[in-house]
Amino acid sequence: MSFAARTLVEALAGPAAITDEHGRILVANARWRQSGPAEGDVLTRTDQDCPAHNRLPDLIRDIRPPADAVLTCRCGPVPATTIRVSGLESTCGAQRRLIVAEAATSDASRQQFLALLGHEVRTPVTTVVAAIELLRAQTLPSDVRETVDSMHRAVHGLRLLTDDLLDLARLETGTLLTRPGPVTVRDLLESVAEPLQQQTREKGILLLAAREPSLPPVVEGDADRLRQVLAAVVGNAVRYTDRGEVVVTARADGGDAYLIEVSDTGPGIAGEDQERIFEPFVQAGFSAARRHEGAGLGLALARRLTRCLDGTLTVRSEPGHGSWFTIRLPLRPLPGPAGPGVRTPIRTRVAVAAPTLRSEEALAWMVTAAGADAVRVSLDDVIAGRSGTSVVVWCDDAHDPTAAERAEAILAAVGDSGRALMVSATDPRTGVVRRTGVLSAPVTVDRLTAALHQQRTGVRGAPLPVVPLPPGRVLLAEDNEINRTVLRRMIGLMGVDCDTVVDGVAAVAALLGETRYDLALMDMQMPGLDGLEATRQIRAAGCRVPVVALTATALPEDREQCLAAGMDGYLSKPITLAELRRALLPYLTTPAPATTPPVPSGPVVPTDPPVATDPPVAAGPVVAPGPVVAAGPVENATPAAQPGPPEGSALSLVQLHELEAQLEDRELVAMTVSTFLAELSGRRQGMTDALGTGEHNRLGAIAHTLKSSSALLGAGPLADACARVERLAAAAVDAGVLAAAVAEVDRAAAAAEIAMTVYLHAG
Repeated sequence: MSFAARTLVEALAGPAAITDEHGRILVANARWRQSGPAEGDVLTRTDQDCPAHNRLPDLIRDIRPPADAVLTCRCGPVPATTIRVSGLESTCGAQRRLIVAEAATSDASRQQFLALLGHEVRTPVTTVVAAIELLRAQTLPSDVRETVDSMHRAVHGLRLLTDDLLDLARLETGTLLTRPGPVTVRDLLESVAEPLQQQTREKGILLLAAREPSLPPVVEGDADRLRQVLAAVVGNAVRYTDRGEVVVTARADGGDAYLIEVSDTGPGIAGEDQERIFEPFVQAGFSAARRHEGAGLGLALARRLTRCLDGTLTVRSEPGHGSWFTIRLPLRPLPGPAGPGVRTPIRTRVAVAAPTLRSEEALAWMVTAAGADAVRVSLDDVIAGRSGTSVVVWCDDAHDPTAAERAEAILAAVGDSGRALMVSATDPRTGVVRRTGVLSAPVTVDRLTAALHQQRTGVRGAPLPVVPLPPGRVLLAEDNEINRTVLRRMIGLMGVDCDTVVDGVAAVAALLGETRYDLALMDMQMPGLDGLEATRQIRAAGCRVPVVALTATALPEDREQCLAAGMDGYLSKPITLAELRRALLPYLTTPAPATTPPVPSGPVVPTDPPVATDPPVAAGPVVAPGPVVAAGPVENATPAAQPGPPEGSALSLVQLHELEAQLEDRELVAMTVSTFLAELSGRRQGMTDALGTGEHNRLGAIAHTLKSSSALLGAGPLADACARVERLAAAAVDAGVLAAAVAEVDRAAAAAEIAMTVYLHAG
């Protein structure tokens, strides 16, 4: 029998075995083997006077999948033992039977087993993860690198499975807690869809997520648990869909509930499996030769979590026609923005076209959220000039040669003053469409709005929208000059005054001084007095100014350290304008002024750009309690623009161009890059010297500073290489491993230097 089958029976708390239709035991767990027949034996009638045991062989022979039957045995040491016999389907045509004996006390045994799993599995997994990380930090041949990356993905999957099992244990013991709070529906949907971008791009699946305009934008709920439920359902849909689309929508139910619906064009689910898939360790059409990975826990956990949220999770499906999952939740609206949540709405009619009614509806809702009047039309009407508008957004595949022909026809139809934007299911950077704007799905409303403003034939376009904040004053404590300057600039763009200091000592003095601050942004790692100790000191002095940490590590323990020190939340670097706005907004409560473009306060010095990512959802003042997930850039934003760089390139020009738009200052970005290059040689030499003298702390500190600046400027490979050095220096690994990591930084720095020089000379 397969490893999956043995894993299934070993996961069951009571004695369990799988047999063939004649009663021959193919695989059994340890509890079965303690007192039952061995693997290879055939179950027969017993000499003891027990109707259940004597009926068992006949039941095994007669039962047909997917039926099951239950016997009650009273001859054992436990007063009542339930013996369940289930028929299993097999793609090879062989009949299989699952026999599970579960005593009245087995619930407690199962809960104990799942609770112990956290320690018994995580302990060896931690060792494996550390070993793989060390391997990934070295220069490896391409075939070995591929093997190590596969190991990394597999271990990551095992960690997720462990977390699911632990949550299942908490549900069964009643110890799982929910934390109601405000949930921004659009952010919830987008935060679930965006991490699946790589999977959907590789498959060529169109993934869209949208909120119905009539649904209140903010509702009460547990944002983390809702995200967990939705991630399981949407991830399941993406896993089983090989072509077509997955569409996620949230809509009002016409009463006291709202619906989150996930539809796909996958293979569908047979009627007899539509309830079984919500049971633990069950997949539709289970067999040892499954095409899709997974332990069968995601949907089971999602349904139970939904019940904890006073909701329901159901499915309707037909084989060959996809599936439609519906999450129904209580509707408890909370105060939120009444209009479009964008600074510069698209005040015009926009024609929308997509492959199906579902995707067309979702795309139209997103265009409406951007402030436009969406008109749902067919591509034929657009190409024929019958759309009634010169702005068009449509879904297509940037790798399809016929898509390039459609794009040309649409451009001709909208004319020189029109705008045409494709939402592509595949990566547009390697596609064949060049002359229209292209966004990679899934898209966010903010990215869609920015792209529609920018995408005009021959025109660079309007700057990325910046929503102004209520007036206030923020103290920024950051030792990295580049980070300090760009964050100050971003805060100023939102109409907020910002004072800066370079270390924790100065931060304490400023917060305990005469100036009143609404919020302090505190870097966790500063020389002398770090952010944590600085916060402890200001709290001990009675200062209650809110403090939000800035951290580049995004480790799980960061949040606990921040809260224990007296901080109010933390924000993971690199930081976008939208993320920064989310961090500041809860602490700036005065009504916002008129929407004139804000003027940054104080002089601005050259700095680094933030990475082009869309922000994760944060429910409440504790901002971004996890790593930021990268979102797809606005590729080919204008006909004259170069396509984004391929994966693994030294520098993201798309990111630098988006920074120009965000800061509304190309010269400032160029000066920032020049400053970075001027400091790069000294930092590389400093790392080499620290390596030679064995000063691991100094080496890690230089790598940390260079990592942060590189990430902000779009030098991803260099940032990654610095992060490895920082990790390894802290772990005090073998000198040879550390030397190899520093050599990788040198190579990445040389490539970044060339790419940045080209950027500066391109003007």
